Amino acid sequence: EPCAASFYCSDEATTVATKGCWPGYVCRGGDVYPSEKCPVGHFCAGNNSVPEPCAAGMYQNVTGQSECMACPASYYCEGEGTVQPEACPAGAWCPAETTRPYANLCPNGTFSDSLMLSAEAECTLCTPGFYCGEAGLTAPSGECDAGYYCGVGAAAARPDSMSLGNVYIGDTCVDRTTGDINDVCPPGHWCGAGSDAPVACLPGTMSAAHGLTNASQCEPCAASFYCSDEATTVATKGCWPGYVCR
Repeated sequence: EPCAASFYCSDEATTVATKGCWPGYVCRGGDVYPSEKCPVGHFCAGNNSVPEPCAAGMYQNVTGQSECMACPASYYCEGEGTVQPEACPAGAWCPAETTRPYANLCPNGTFSDSLMLSAEAECTLCTPGFYCGEAGLTAPSGECDAGYYCGVGAAAARPDSMSLGNVYIGDTCVDRTTGDINDVCPPGHWCGAGSDAPVACLPGTMSAAHGLTNASQCEPCAASFYCSDEATTVATKGCWPGYVCR
């Protein structure tokens, strides 16, 4: 009768098959020597009568192998029997041995329009003036709403960190050269749609209100005072003797 499966019988007069099939080969029965190489997408550790498919997160693109290789970072290997890893899609990142294309999404406040990211840190912080309101985005969700400003990495159209005590007023406010804050527009400023930083109310005007959306909402400086600075929130400079401040 044919030599038993998973063995080979290279000698005459064999009574019991004892020679296990070599690693990297398949012995389906009747083999004198192992000759059928393990196919791609599979591994044959030894004594194989059938090849074993590579598990999800692994792959094998060479025949005759005794083990599968780990799916490399920046790729994913979905399902069993992967021959070639697939490039990680935009909006996601793939560490080594990733099993699904969107297993790891770029988080809220970020996006990615690039393929083959390998770590969350490679996701791009949301563009200044815009917000990224959900995970897995390939582009920002849209502009920051009027009355708010999105410095970088905003996760909402109307960010508001006032509850955390991050309140900026007057000349202490962030500007376009240092701004990486996302918040409601502070007193003494206005923020149009798509603002990446507050715009100061001009000298001669003032505002103590949050969330102004245009320059016309900055009020004239209070009567009997003058406002010589930008971003005035409360008029404190009294009119000079001999002058009238209407």
